[in-house]
Amino acid sequence: MPIVQDLFPTDYALGFPGMVANGEIANRITRSIEDAAGIGFGVPVFLGAAAHGCIKAVAGGPTKFLGITIVDHGQVILPGGTADAYPQYHNVPILQRGSVWVLVGTTPVARGDQVYALNADSTYVNVATSATLLPGWTFDDAGAAGAMVRITNNRHMPV
Repeated sequence: MPIVQDLFPTDYALGFPGMVANGEIANRITRSIEDAAGIGFGVPVFLGAAAHGCIKAVAGGPTKFLGITIVDHGQVILPGGTADAYPQYHNVPILQRGSVWVLVGTTPVARGDQVYALNADSTYVNVATSATLLPGWTFDDAGAAGAMVRITNNRHMPV
């Protein structure tokens, strides 16, 4: 007699950092990572020093905001690398316009709030204190600290 699966999970994850949330109009670019430690998924990135480079943040504050790193399911994991980050010199896909899943920082957020990035831990908040404004980005969902939510930018960001 064949075995039939009859137990299924009832609680599925909504998303994960850097996962594109839906199929709405989006703009994606590619840049090379300059940070020696690499850059994870769902992280705000900024214009780097190299001609085609990007960085997570700089000591004196970020430079020009480029967008948010998104997941590349075809990424090859190098020896010693991790499955949820891009290594230095890797080409990373960056979402400039569209909707992406991110992690809420230290304060609850409301739907429609302006998005700010906490560069220290790559989470997102709705207050300007110690955070970097992400022009045009708003929260699509309400969420408590540590929750997964969608953020969206519906305007074009020129590079």
